Parts: sequence; C-alpha cells; structure tokens
Amino acid sequence: MKKKLVGLLAVLLSFAMIAAACGDDDSDSSSSSDASSSEASSSEASSSEASSSSASASASASASASEPAADPVAEGLARAQAVVDSFSGAPEDITVTEPINSAVPEGKTVAWLACEVTCAAFNPAFEAATDALNWNLEIINISSFDANSSILTALDLGADFIAITGTPPATFADELELMVDQGVGMYSCFDTTLPSDLEGLMTNCAGNDNVFAAGNVHANNVIVRSGGTAKVLMVNIPDFAVLVSQREGAKAAFEENCPNCTFEELAVSLDQLLTGEVPGAIISAFQADPELDWLMVAFDGMLYGILDAL
Repeated sequence: MKKKLVGLLAVLLSFAMIAAACGDDDSDSSSSSDASSSEASSSEASSSEASSSSASASASASASASEPAADPVAEGLARAQAVVDSFSGAPEDITVTEPINSAVPEGKTVAWLACEVTCAAFNPAFEAATDALNWNLEIINISSFDANSSILTALDLGADFIAITGTPPATFADELELMVDQGVGMYSCFDTTLPSDLEGLMTNCAGNDNVFAAGNVHANNVIVRSGGTAKVLMVNIPDFAVLVSQREGAKAAFEENCPNCTFEELAVSLDQLLTGEVPGAIISAFQADPELDWLMVAFDGMLYGILDAL
C-alpha cells in the first residue's frame, strides 16, 4: 500500500389540542335531548380535531422522511477544506507597521544557542539580522536538554541577548535567574512557557496555541487530500511539551472532521532521532498495521532517512 506523507434537520412537533365544552349555566330548562345533542357534537368535534392533528403529524413525518439525511463525512470534509483554504494564500499585509522610534544601540552581542536537531537552519537569519544592526553574533551549539553550561558561556562572552528554541526554561531555571541579575533577557521559541509566567523570559514566538493550530491545519490538509479516509501515524517526540500540543491539535481535527479516519502516535525519543533509529521504528509500525497509509512528522528534522526507508 502506498504511504502518503504530510500535511435541514427536520424536527417533528406534536400539538395536543384540548376541546372545552361551554354550557349555559343560566338555563335550567335544557332538555335531555339538547344535552345529548351537545355531548354528541362535542365528541364529534374532538374526534375531528384528533383526526386533523394525526393527519398533520403524518404529513410532517412524511416530509421529514423525504429530506436527505445529514452526511457527517461530507460535512467534515467541507469544514476541513475551509481550514485548508484559509491558509492556502500568501498574507496580503505586513502587520508589523510601527517603526523603530530611536537610534539602534551599537556594539550589542547576541548569543544564539543552536540545538543539535534542526537549529542550524536558523543561523543565516541570525547572521543577516546582526549584520544589518552591526552587532556581534555568537553561535553556540547545545544539546536541547542541556543548555546550562552554554548559557554561562554566553554570559562570559558578554551577551546582551540570548536566544534559544525548543528547550524548556524549567531546565535552566538557575541560569535564568543569573541572567536576570545581569540584565540579560532570554528570547525563546517553540515551548509552552509564557513570558508572563517567568521572569527573564522575554518572548515565546511559537507557544502552545500556535503549535496546536499548526497540528490542526496539517491534519485538516490530510483529511482533504485523503478524501476523509486517512489512516494516520504521527511520529513525535512527546518529551517536548510543545510537540504534545501539536499532537493534540492534529488529534482534534481528525475527531471533529473525519469520522472514517484513524490517528495514532508513534512516540520516539530525541536519542532515537539522533542515532538514526526513527526510520526503522516507522517501518515496524507500518508493518504491524498495514492499514496505515499516511505519515505525519512533528517537525522536518525527523524526515532524515524516512523517505528512503519507505
């Protein structure tokens, strides 16, 4: 099986009709035949009203039966397509419009802590930005869960700003306190900790809500491209809290918009990724469940070797 990689309800109302017979309390001379006639008329009226109500209910039921039933698959596909369409065009506006209202300070140093997975891809952007500002750039290679000594190195190099991505601030809490004491801010991306929750953390450019939305968009794209039939395996590293958010975003999309889809996670570790074990783990998962026909990856750094293996 070829594997693919990403990215009018009718309501019946019943009406009870109550007939009230009105007598003339002022007349004591009504004959028994008049009373019988009145009772008979009342009975006929009630019978007629009941028959009318039954006929009306029957007609409503017949009309309801003739209307097409809701199709949850088609409705889910339509919702997924709307999501995909909303992200399929380039932005029309640059929304950051406020200019710098003071002179750019000179001689600043930025320390970029580049993780071992895909962070080198950001190096050219840091180089271009610091060159444009005529600032100094220090690129320090780190391990994602062991940035402590590298932060101290950056401070020794006189860093005015330290940037990092994917590393939970809880793993360098002591070093962050030292940064605060020295007036140095930490600029972070791709984590679930918000700047409002931690002193010294200046940014989080891709947090829980952002990454949840990204997972949701990718999943809706799979739903559309598979016609609502995808059997999905997501390979992920849930040791990173932000990647748990991405998984939950994808899962929510499949649950909402694809009743015929299945979604499961293949959890791997960072060590497995770095030692090249992930492609083999994926192949084993597909062999164990031949119905799987779509593969989602948490981030592009997990792709190495996968396409060749598949």
